[in-house]
Amino acid sequence: MKQRRAAVPRPPEAHFIACVTADRIPILADPEIASLILNTFQFLRHRQRIELYGYVLLPDHMHALVASEDLSKEMRCLKSWTAKETVKVLQSRGETKILTCLKRARITDRLDQSFQLWRPKFHPKLIHGSNMFHQKLDYIHGNPIKHGLVKDPAAWPYSSYKSLYITGETEGLDVWF
Repeated sequence: MKQRRAAVPRPPEAHFIACVTADRIPILADPEIASLILNTFQFLRHRQRIELYGYVLLPDHMHALVASEDLSKEMRCLKSWTAKETVKVLQSRGETKILTCLKRARITDRLDQSFQLWRPKFHPKLIHGSNMFHQKLDYIHGNPIKHGLVKDPAAWPYSSYKSLYITGETEGLDVWF
């Protein structure tokens, strides 16, 4: 009798993603908001729901190299959680100007929310091999320079650049080199 071979699960494929704030509201480089987003990435990593290879947070958008069995679900989770928590932070600080902007940016057919932090899409691009992986990682780390925020990628605090290339402390990242 011929034996059936067990199906070998494929590891999740890496994707380059871009998440943009609604109306490009420049809020992500706020230290408390940036920490909230990065902690959410780490929460998902520790629960083995995503693999995180590199990231950068800029004032109005972020890029990351991530992998997940269900990337759409995990990005919905990340964006939903960070939006709710960001609103709580802003409310506790009395940041009415930014809250008004987030309220105006709200998608009108979403009756269950009062504020909109993120644009709905995250634009995943499947990574095809090592060359593309490194090209996207270079793009991610070069983004703060491209946008005139710093002259050296190591100077931008909300990036995986220092961890990967300076300190070598990759505790918060999955390394794929």
